[in-house]
Amino acid sequence: PQPWKEFLAHVDSFDTADEEDLDKLTKFMTESPRNIQDPVWTRWQTVIKTTVIFLDNYVSIYFLAVGMKSYFPSNSHPWKLACALISLMNEKAIPSDNSTSVESFISSFNNANTNEATPSLKEGQSPTFHTMLLFHKAFCEYAFNDHFNFLLRNDPYFGAGTFGQLSRFMPERCYLIYKRLDDLRENIGEHDGWWYKKEFGPYKRALDGIPKKSKNSCADMEFFDKLPTLFFDQPNCELDAHNLIIIRSLINYKK
Repeated sequence: PQPWKEFLAHVDSFDTADEEDLDKLTKFMTESPRNIQDPVWTRWQTVIKTTVIFLDNYVSIYFLAVGMKSYFPSNSHPWKLACALISLMNEKAIPSDNSTSVESFISSFNNANTNEATPSLKEGQSPTFHTMLLFHKAFCEYAFNDHFNFLLRNDPYFGAGTFGQLSRFMPERCYLIYKRLDDLRENIGEHDGWWYKKEFGPYKRALDGIPKKSKNSCADMEFFDKLPTLFFDQPNCELDAHNLIIIRSLINYKK
């Protein structure tokens, strides 16, 4: 997120630039950020922050990738990065469960398998990847961000320098985390609880552009109908395995 903010700030500064800023522009166009770490969901919310930037600038990022593919030599690393991104943003198929690494996916692109240069979607259709990101963003806004931010704080009684020392609050916090997750999973009338949360509004609107039924393994409504349950089961298992089991053990020990 930080390199992207710096990039946008530089772009804005060029609106008022003059000839003396030519060197600055040359440097900007020929250098790139260094040591950018891969997003990790539990490391300072890097995944959700990256997701928000990606969704807010989806079209611009797509055509940035198209420009990169045209500019860089074939089979160079930037060219392969651009091909991988374009492929992902155009993808319609149901995500697979294979264990291919990001590096292997990027390195798999070559001249023989990269003829996609323009969006393959028709008007009114929703990109599969974009739609899934909207679901992830909504989940984080409702059930993840607040709890993560709480755990980043200093202890309210002991003050500065005590972040990461909040274990005494974990029984209450685990209850609140589980309650939020349960709210999303609870069946209410025709739908589960997530359907009625305002955070999921953009995701629900995107579903209008998903085909009801697909004959060629594309992600249709049958896939997206199952998505919430598959997604919610994972944090539920992780919460049980890494948090609740410890809290229960501590309670039983005190007894």
